[in-house]
Amino acid sequence: MTIKFLFALMTLLIFAPASTAWADRLLPPLPVYIAPGAVQVTEQPADFLIRTYRIELEVECLEAALDRLNRLPGIVLSSHIHVQSDWGVMDRRVSNLALEAKLREIYSLGRVTHSETHTQNVFVVVLDLRSEFGVMNTEYGRLMELLVEVDTIENFSRVENRLVQVIRELERVQGRLNHFEFETGTSRVSIGLNAVGDVEPVMPAEGAFARIGQSFVSSAGMTLAVLQGILILFAYMSIPLAFLLAVGFCVLWVVLRRKRRRRISEVEVNDEETTA
Repeated sequence: MTIKFLFALMTLLIFAPASTAWADRLLPPLPVYIAPGAVQVTEQPADFLIRTYRIELEVECLEAALDRLNRLPGIVLSSHIHVQSDWGVMDRRVSNLALEAKLREIYSLGRVTHSETHTQNVFVVVLDLRSEFGVMNTEYGRLMELLVEVDTIENFSRVENRLVQVIRELERVQGRLNHFEFETGTSRVSIGLNAVGDVEPVMPAEGAFARIGQSFVSSAGMTLAVLQGILILFAYMSIPLAFLLAVGFCVLWVVLRRKRRRRISEVEVNDEETTA
């Protein structure tokens, strides 16, 4: 045991300098240390919003609208286009820089029939992750110092195992931080297109009265659509109903005619008996 320890110690002294440069070369580089709970002065809770937009449009030409959408900067997450049916849905990731101008460009494609926005604030979650990252990074630095100061093989293995665990935790936390940085730096926009012919671009309503008016118009349009569906249903049902009515009339006519003949025959029989 003593010979193995002396051999390991000599190897460590020969190949490892007094500083932590050897350990830095052995282990992968890590991000710069972030103090627990540190927040930059310019950062506000509003900077940590995950935004999702859902927009439905009626456009004049589906292909022309898709061509304008493809010119917008961003990442296409998914696209379901049915040119023959004149409708399609596209999900995009766009940067929050000049987001209002990009949304206005999308609204100008046609008539906005539906628009909604969902937001999620992850400010507290990001603060917790930064704090966790800072604590783990501090332990990482302490373990790097202990790695060159251990005096036994058992301690060396123990420090090394813990160091591997800390590195995994740091990578996990850094991955989540990168994910939230991407989510808060961009917005997801789901765009539904429906080609209906000649339409005029209509921006989404703003203000309480405008939203109420838009809801009223939408409700009226829905009521008209329901009435139209009922009329179409009656139109499809009119043919079998007319056939059934015709059959019923014929059956009724036959029954009444038989009853009338029976009554006439009974009257004639009674007259003959009276005459006799």
